Amino acid sequence: MAKKNEIAKKSYVDNAGDEKRSANVEAVSVRFKFSDGSVSDIVPADLPDNIISCATLHGLSQKLGDSYAGADNVSDARESFDTMLERLTGGEWITEKKAGGPRTSILVDAIAELLLESGKSVDDEKRKAIADKVKTKEGRESAMANPAIAARYEKKRADRAAEKAADAAAKAEGVTLDEF
Repeated sequence: MAKKNEIAKKSYVDNAGDEKRSANVEAVSVRFKFSDGSVSDIVPADLPDNIISCATLHGLSQKLGDSYAGADNVSDARESFDTMLERLTGGEWITEKKAGGPRTSILVDAIAELLLESGKSVDDEKRKAIADKVKTKEGRESAMANPAIAARYEKKRADRAAEKAADAAAKAEGVTLDEF
């Protein structure tokens, strides 16, 4: 039996005919190249509205579901989901992979803590305003350019990592390699 990736290759095609492995804003069709040499290009505009709607919902379900697929707990899953949803509502489908860009929820918490420590009030409305500012790549980069924010962010991230390590150690207590 042939493996799925040997039967067909999928790519996303732009107006110039260039193919990419991931969907992007320039894509106008999805291309399936079968190992027998046949090719099918699917253009959304050629499909009826009800199918485009179903495909859109399926795509959103997949994209948002993938965002938390590797999460170890519901808190991390929710954070990954919310970060992806913020990206999507901000008009960002894909980003270039960088080594661990700042997580929005941790960044919002860090900024809110610093504001509280400086004597300013932080209510739900203020937290939402902060989240709106840092939901874009430019907003996150701008916030992280502030050394006080960057330091607090890294401390909060380290604290979360320590909590995860402690949880993992507690789960590992009494477990032997024989159970592996």
